[in-house]
Amino acid sequence: MANLVLSLRRFGGTLANCEFVVNVVDGTDPTFAATMAGLGARVRAVEAVDRRRPTSNKLRMFELAADASLDFDVLVAMDCDMVIKGDIAPYVSPERLRAVPAGRDVLSDETWREVFRLADVGLPDRNCITVVSGQRTYPYFNSGVMFVPRARCEPLASAWLEHMRWILGPGLAQLALDRPRKDQLPLSVALAATGIDPDPLPVNLNLSVTAARFAPAYRHQWGPPFLLHYHRLIDDRGFLQASPASRVNPELDEFNRARARHLDLTYDGLQPVAIERRLRAMLKDKPAWRWARQTAAKVTPEVR
Repeated sequence: MANLVLSLRRFGGTLANCEFVVNVVDGTDPTFAATMAGLGARVRAVEAVDRRRPTSNKLRMFELAADASLDFDVLVAMDCDMVIKGDIAPYVSPERLRAVPAGRDVLSDETWREVFRLADVGLPDRNCITVVSGQRTYPYFNSGVMFVPRARCEPLASAWLEHMRWILGPGLAQLALDRPRKDQLPLSVALAATGIDPDPLPVNLNLSVTAARFAPAYRHQWGPPFLLHYHRLIDDRGFLQASPASRVNPELDEFNRARARHLDLTYDGLQPVAIERRLRAMLKDKPAWRWARQTAAKVTPEVR
């Protein structure tokens, strides 16, 4: 989390000094709280939403819309394993929820239709294009970054939680799913239930540094600003490690150098990617990339 807040303060442009709230489940230690305070961030202790699905805790962010002491129009909800490289203000809309489509759709059309039928939600348009495989699907978005107008926070969070608990309970059995699909499947149902139609963000605003390729329709979406999702590519000193996608590495290196200066640490440059991690990334992307090349001519998403 310290990396995320530091990156905002150093590289966030017009939003560099905006209010930042860190939600911490089950309390925090004084050292962490002091670190956040030093970066001008407010720490908010919250209870877990549903311990069966830890990612459900991100719903606590939406409670900030009811806090009269906070002055904001749009909630920029982000996972903690990210860094900001550039000014994202031009992409924030006070009217439309914005997020990047998911990388791949792992459900069949038949399963999707059954999801909406069992949830008693009308079938939404099938106009979302996944960013890695290039599949056309229902509103299926990556929840790691969401720009949510304040007025949308409460109805979206309420519907999201309702359908997440349904998926975690009887939904899994009814749908014969092997796992709850994290939090993004119930998000899709919540979007359909509330009638919220997301405006897709460009892929560089939730860019997984472990993804080496994207569907052809998204190739042009490369360049600053970046919201870099580094996942587990971080060493035991908190420095980001090199990405299998080499063109991301200058951005990661620039952040590491800023971090080293801020903390007065020695930094010897990006550490190379372990060969097994590089192979996993290549094997993970290759089948989807072949599929995307075959179908690229069939779909052209409307993206900014």
